[in-house]
Amino acid sequence: MKFFLRLTLIKMLSISLLITGCREFPNATKNTLSKTQCDSIMAKAENLRVRGKALREDSRFAEAMDFQQKALELSLDAKDTLNIVYDYNQLATTLRRLGRLEEAMHQHYSALQYAEEYSDSAAMFKSLTAAVNGLGNVFYSLGDLDEAEKYFRRSLSGEKVLKSDVGLAINYANLGSVFLDRNQIDSARVYFEMSMKMNVEINNLRGQSLCHVHFGDLLSKEKKYEEAMEEYRKAANMMRGIGDVWHTIQPLLSLGNLLVENGSSVEANAVSDRCLELSEMTKSFELMKETYTLKAKLKEKDGDAVHALEYYKLANAMRDSIMNRKENEDIRDVCINYEHEKSERKIEVMRLVYESKQELHMMFIWLGGILVFVMLVVIFAVSYALKARSKGLEALRSVDSMRTTFLTNITHEFRTPLTVMIGLADQLKTPDLDEKMRYHYLDSIKKQGDKLLDLVNELLSISKLMAGHGQVEWRRGDIISCIKMAVVGYADYAKVKHIDLKTVSSEDRIEMDFVPEYIDRIIRNLLSNSFKFTPALGSITLTMERHETNLILEISDTGSGIPDVDLPHVFELFYQGGSQRKQGSTGIGLPFVRQMVEFMGGTVDAYNRESGTTMRIVLPLQQTSLESEPKPWTVGDNYTVSGSVIDAAALNMENEAAAAKTQPEPSGSDLPLVMIVEDNDDVADYITLLLHLHYRVVRACDGYEALHKLEKELPDLILTDLMMPGMDGYELCSVIRQSEMLGGVPIVIVSARSSDEDRVRGFEVGADGYLTKPFNADELQAIVSRLISQTQKRRKELQISLATSTPTYTVGSDVQTTTAEENAPIDGTPFPTTEEEKNVRVVSEEDAKFMENLQEVVDKQMLKGQLVLDTIAPMLCASKSTLNRRIKAITGYSASVYILQLRLQKACRLLSETNTPIGEVSLACGFDDMSYFSRVFRQNFEVTPSVYRQQHSQKK
Repeated sequence: MKFFLRLTLIKMLSISLLITGCREFPNATKNTLSKTQCDSIMAKAENLRVRGKALREDSRFAEAMDFQQKALELSLDAKDTLNIVYDYNQLATTLRRLGRLEEAMHQHYSALQYAEEYSDSAAMFKSLTAAVNGLGNVFYSLGDLDEAEKYFRRSLSGEKVLKSDVGLAINYANLGSVFLDRNQIDSARVYFEMSMKMNVEINNLRGQSLCHVHFGDLLSKEKKYEEAMEEYRKAANMMRGIGDVWHTIQPLLSLGNLLVENGSSVEANAVSDRCLELSEMTKSFELMKETYTLKAKLKEKDGDAVHALEYYKLANAMRDSIMNRKENEDIRDVCINYEHEKSERKIEVMRLVYESKQELHMMFIWLGGILVFVMLVVIFAVSYALKARSKGLEALRSVDSMRTTFLTNITHEFRTPLTVMIGLADQLKTPDLDEKMRYHYLDSIKKQGDKLLDLVNELLSISKLMAGHGQVEWRRGDIISCIKMAVVGYADYAKVKHIDLKTVSSEDRIEMDFVPEYIDRIIRNLLSNSFKFTPALGSITLTMERHETNLILEISDTGSGIPDVDLPHVFELFYQGGSQRKQGSTGIGLPFVRQMVEFMGGTVDAYNRESGTTMRIVLPLQQTSLESEPKPWTVGDNYTVSGSVIDAAALNMENEAAAAKTQPEPSGSDLPLVMIVEDNDDVADYITLLLHLHYRVVRACDGYEALHKLEKELPDLILTDLMMPGMDGYELCSVIRQSEMLGGVPIVIVSARSSDEDRVRGFEVGADGYLTKPFNADELQAIVSRLISQTQKRRKELQISLATSTPTYTVGSDVQTTTAEENAPIDGTPFPTTEEEKNVRVVSEEDAKFMENLQEVVDKQMLKGQLVLDTIAPMLCASKSTLNRRIKAITGYSASVYILQLRLQKACRLLSETNTPIGEVSLACGFDDMSYFSRVFRQNFEVTPSVYRQQHSQKK
């Protein structure tokens, strides 16, 4: 595994070297040499490089420099960046040994610049480290120890990265020399020892020899001269075996200097002669300077002043050659220029990076902006499409809903007369029916048949009008007279309804082109609407006036008005507003009016006034588009329609009078009372006919009238239609079920609405039965009989329960939920007589606890007079509907009825057991209104509270 890793590393380094060797320096011109020429030049440079290195090792620095210079020129020609850096460093090292420090620094800086630009391979990084080390040696030679330390430490870091033991040993020794020159002996010794250790480990004799020299220098500082000289001798002996002239002279010079001061003059002369011989061989100004200085000291010691002076002059000459003041300044300039150029390059790189980042940032901003814009466009488009689709679906749902409502209502209009016709037809089969009743039944059947025919004709007319088929007969004549003829048929009906019907015209006669049939239908439809929603003592005013070339017709009433939300849609086909004004309508009357008005070239709109609604029609007086002159219209022409689709039967006064005369009378005042809530008199008459033999009957035309009559007497059962003006059947059922006094009255819905949704909604609002028109007479009588029988039984049970103490609910082994019907006695079975039978009900443990809590809450609220379910339900941690369902499941009664039972029970107890005034009894049971208390008490016990007290006092 290690072998493959090493092989991979070698391959990667080889590829890196090949790539690096072909890279160009930024300031160089593009290489135009062919590959063959490039390879030939590189081969020549390599030969020169090898010869130059060999000459330098032989201390023939001048010759070595010539070969290295030529090798550098060839590398530059070949754009071989790796060898360019290497040649710069080799040439700089040779120049440094010659003492030409300025030129050496130039070469090292050139190598460093190249290496920093292309330090992306291990070989290039090694050359960079060598350049840094060379610069450190230059600064050390110049005596700038701080700069030297900086570069040596940087070189040391590089060698650690490269893991080069030789490089580490060299830099440890260099740093030791810096510390030694600073007289930091301990630090110097540490670095020298580290260098020696590494040289020994790698068996580097040259390095070991140099370390002995450094140890000798260290001992000399410590004045241990004998030991120092021994170290120098070891170094010299080791160098002699290596053959490195340059490094051989260094221990000899150090040894010679110590011998001059502390040793034998003979040995010192021999050492100095050897140093002179070797330094002249190297032609190194630095070595020759040190050798001449050594000779001068030796001659001075021997007393030979003449030769000593001569050698001092030669040493000074070599020193001047190595470095004069100007050269020192030039070297400083080189360093400063390099640092300046390096800083400029960094600044330029930073500027380029910044500009690149800014461009990239702007590009991202633009791209982000474009992306956001595109997303917004897409979101807007999708949102618009979804809204359009939603509007389309909503429109389809609205049309479908209106169509469904229309079909439901039109079905109601068909089913209602069919109910009367079928029912009366069955009654005609009765053999003992007298002639007067038979005539009345036949007349009612004909009337309902005419209503069906009018309805069919109305539908056909509007269908033809919308499709543009069918022909109409245009006439020209007095429009005022035509309208008054249509209105005069409503005069008697207005008197019966106690409504003031007025016709106002600005002129006695206005000539106009019109369709008499349409005018009659328009007037009848609009007046029917006004009568339906105008209360008694109200008024309906029809005004006519000429305005330029138009007739303006307005029908204003003092009715309930049209809600603002419905106003824009009242003339739309099938539209059914949510207001009471639209209850029971088919949704085609006003659209039909609009179609007829527009056919005659006019417009119609509706608006509310302070009281009531105004229908405003504008018709042109002359039709310019007619192909021929219209025929004249006279008052004798009869185009009157027999009725309107909305309320034709209700407008027939003779039929109403006949119905009133022939209505059967009840056979006894003690019979059960049934209330019939129906806006169609013929249907109400028919139901009355079915029930009058066994029940008393009271009638109401809508929910409001029914509630008004319920305040006076409590019926045993209520029969109600659903589609009625004013308050409809659903709302009536809801109000009755929320009433504590009326909540127990059974309700049966009799309606033409036959859908499952309508039936479910009916039962949800509290209905006990649901019959669909046309209904079976026997089925109606059976339902009425069963529900009234159950009501009477429950009422008797309530009376017995109220006459005794409060019922208790106990936990039994066989838990079952009792209902009022189960607790009620069956026909022929006597009611419970013992206290246990009357008052103990077996329920579950949870229900028993719940009923105890309910009793406590009701007792507390009685004293406060706050017995509203909305207040009681939260006190039992339940909603109003949940409380009602649970009480009914346990007792069989609704919450309001059961709570009323508890209040009346307490009232009975107070009346029979105490002499508390009746007013205080009323307040103690939660009744603020004493008259209301008396009325409720009498409805349940058939006697007043005072009579009840007297009866029980007599029993005592």
